[in-house]
Amino acid sequence: MKVSIIYPFKNEMESTVFLKNLISFKTLGNQFEILFVGSSSDGTSELISSYGFSPLEFSDPSRAIKMNHALKSACGDVILFHHPRSFVDRLGLLQLTKLRADQMWGGFVHRFDQRSLGLLFTSWYSNNVRAKIKEVFYLDHCIFVQRAMGDLSFDEVEIFEDTLISQKFNKRYQAHMLNFYSTTSAIRFHQNGFWKQSFKNQLLKLAFLLNIDHKDMNKFYEKGLFLN
Repeated sequence: MKVSIIYPFKNEMESTVFLKNLISFKTLGNQFEILFVGSSSDGTSELISSYGFSPLEFSDPSRAIKMNHALKSACGDVILFHHPRSFVDRLGLLQLTKLRADQMWGGFVHRFDQRSLGLLFTSWYSNNVRAKIKEVFYLDHCIFVQRAMGDLSFDEVEIFEDTLISQKFNKRYQAHMLNFYSTTSAIRFHQNGFWKQSFKNQLLKLAFLLNIDHKDMNKFYEKGLFLN
């Protein structure tokens, strides 16, 4: 099966994870199509081009809208919606070319690139409760889906796009977790502090249940961080 990797980018020049992904993607064969989608003012687009990829220039700030835009160009039998600050190693990516017919969608095992009891618990909950029981994968699991699923588009929101698409997918097919890691930057916890970021996350989940406007939720989530 051919795999299309959709990678939303912004200003990534200070991200070591982004460079690591560029180097990794360069080693993949012709079973993979890499679709970088976004815009930058710091040279990220030029860096992508220097590795032989042609970025899809698209300036909308919403990751969901960026990924929908790239989806129109994707040719793969499998689509991987790749988190911009996560890394899946080559063996994990190659596994996407060997999906069974029943593995219609899902994600990878989540872990952070830093270790602490709080971060370990957060990943444990993400993997064992939210993903395996509730069948909701956040984008930092790196969500894969087979094209045969049908409608693969995101709701055009600025936050919780991953929750909404998981809810759409799990109404059709059971989710599957592949036994390879998606290693995600803990930068939000590092910059805000573990407890502050955790409290913010819980407030946002409550706001989501109360159907608070997605733009207001995203402003609260991104305040002071300026992350993609």
